[in-house]
Parts: sequence; structure tokens; C-alpha cells
Amino acid sequence: MVIIDHGRRYYTVYGHLSELDKTEGGRVRRGERIAWVGYGSASGQARLYFEVRKNGKPVDPVPWFRPSQVGVR
Repeated sequence: MVIIDHGRRYYTVYGHLSELDKTEGGRVRRGERIAWVGYGSASGQARLYFEVRKNGKPVDPVPWFRPSQVGVR
């Protein structure tokens, strides 16, 4: 699992990873790979768990994927 601090109490959580490309405390730049997606043991298919949190609570991740609203403002 990887948790990225985006500032302003926003975090993204990534799970079901097979290999990490970043180390704890490292900086991540936009577009940079942080890890490789793993395979689910039951399905045998690639899967990724993704979550956006603010103040420790989950929020809708869809705005993070809209080109005009990527990231935190």
C-alpha cells in the first residue's frame, strides 16, 4: 500500500500493488510511476485499490480525473 500526502489534508491511497517504485518519504512528481499494479489472488486479474481522503474521510475521486480539476486547489 502507498499513501501520498497532497497537502491541505488530502491523501490518496493505492493498494493491491506488486512492486513499489518509491520509498517512504520520497517526493512524487505528476505523471511519475509510484508502483506496479498487482494481481488479485481470487480473480488472477490485475487490480488497483484507489481512494482519495480529506481529513481522514473518503471523498469522491472522480474530480481528480477531470482534466480541469486534477489535484488539489
